[in-house]
Order: sequence, then structure tokens, then C-alpha cells
Amino acid sequence: MGKRINLRGRFWRWRIKKMEHPGECQAPWVRKKKILISDALKPGSLLLLDTVVHECLHGCMWDVSEEAVRESATSISKVLYDLGARIELPNQDDI
Repeated sequence: MGKRINLRGRFWRWRIKKMEHPGECQAPWVRKKKILISDALKPGSLLLLDTVVHECLHGCMWDVSEEAVRESATSISKVLYDLGARIELPNQDDI
């Protein structure tokens, strides 16, 4: 079913799945909305961290442009990565 996450008082389900693009955040008004992350992203990679931050920013600030989200996510992810932050994707069955 996916781990339930709270972004600014709204809830999404976290899902890992086969995708052609790195991630997706469904709109906050969607019933049973999800944040989807590609299972092809390398564990511990900057791209995985960037994708998670990017999709969470969409959930927090749906009305902000894609360009602003992309630039912000990349900046934040690089800082976190330089500080040692790494993400390992759990098996879908574990979340």
C-alpha cells in the first residue's frame, strides 16, 4: 500500500515502481494521491536524493513552477549530499 507521508497537512502514499521518469507527485486534490519514485534510481545516488526532494517540494508547494522546484531541489539535494545524506530505497513490500 505504501508508507503514508505528511506534507503541509496533506497525506500522500509513498510508492516505488517501474517508471520511465525518475518521479512523480500526484496533485494534492487527488483522492488517494501518491508520490511515485522509480525503482531504477541507484541507491545512495545524488539523483535519488534529488528526486525525493523534488517530489516532496511539489507536494509542499503545488503552485510553484516546475523550474523553481527543479532549481530548489537540486540546490537542497547537493547540500544534503555534501553533508553525507544518502537514501536507500526499501523494497516496495517493506513500505
